[in-house]
Amino acid sequence: MLTLFPDFILQLKNIWKFPGGLSEPGEDIGDTAFREVFEETGIKSEFKSLLSILQQHANPGAFGKSDMYIIFTRLLLYGYRERFDKIDFTTLELPAVYTGLFYKLYHKELTDNYRTMTGMD
Repeated sequence: MLTLFPDFILQLKNIWKFPGGLSEPGEDIGDTAFREVFEETGIKSEFKSLLSILQQHANPGAFGKSDMYIIFTRLLLYGYRERFDKIDFTTLELPAVYTGLFYKLYHKELTDNYRTMTGMD
């Protein structure tokens, strides 16, 4: 899930980012992910599995600590601000790295005009 911030705090416009943030002291990472997704999107989710981990050292936003950016796969349970039947998400089922397994990708469909402009049709 990506979130659009039309008025990003650094004066940048229309920036896309993954919902995320810092864990509270003693907070489990699954609980942090649930809380951050809800705080930034209003969508309730459920921890399913781990997708990726990025570890960085000397990150200026990590308060002198090593920083771990963890990406989870999630099941979106329901919308808070909008019901999901009013949100134009499409679900694709794609093959996973492991044979015989699949993961679902939630995304917005590209418009026909955009596909034509970029030669993706």
